[in-house]
Amino acid sequence: MAWCATAQEDLALARQLVGHQAFPRQSSYSAQQAAEKSLKALLTAHGLTFPKTHDLIQLHALLPAHHATLPTMQRLDLATLTSWAIRGRYPHTGPAAMADEARRACEDASTIVDLVTAFLEQHRP
Repeated sequence: MAWCATAQEDLALARQLVGHQAFPRQSSYSAQQAAEKSLKALLTAHGLTFPKTHDLIQLHALLPAHHATLPTMQRLDLATLTSWAIRGRYPHTGPAAMADEARRACEDASTIVDLVTAFLEQHRP
């Protein structure tokens, strides 16, 4: 699925950049993109439509209420991860990223990408 492949690429980039202290903003942005594309892959797999949005909370809310990935995703800081869609791309849109924030964004994005990938592999037609 194209959404998953692109999410994996974004996550790989985020992981590479998080190791470089000079690029926490770019790492955080790539992490957000990986999470967003994974959620869109999951929604697409369920035949659900979604608006053009970077809002992970909004995308997450579109999943069926009983979805297996919900309990884990609900423990993540989707609001902060969502903020990197804007903060990561444009100057003066919030505080500068710090290395620990970039690591957290990568960890949360990794959790989402891994959950979605595992779910889609288990439920492949």
